[in-house]
Amino acid sequence: MSNRERGCWLLGKLWNDRSILPSTDCTVIEIPQGSTDAQGVRKLKDDWRQELRPDNRTAA
Repeated sequence: MSNRERGCWLLGKLWNDRSILPSTDCTVIEIPQGSTDAQGVRKLKDDWRQELRPDNRTAA
C-alpha cells in the first residue's frame, strides 16, 4: 500500500469512531478538546483536500 492508500484506509476505519481523542491530539490537529476520533479524521480529511486543491485565486 502507498502512503496515500494507508491514509485513506485509516480514515475509513475511524470515520465513525466515537472514542474521545486525547487532549494533546486535539491540540495538534486544532479541534476542540473532547472531540472524537471521527471528528479528528474528518478535520484531517478536510485539511488534506485543501492541500490538494488547485489554487483558483489566480483566475479572474
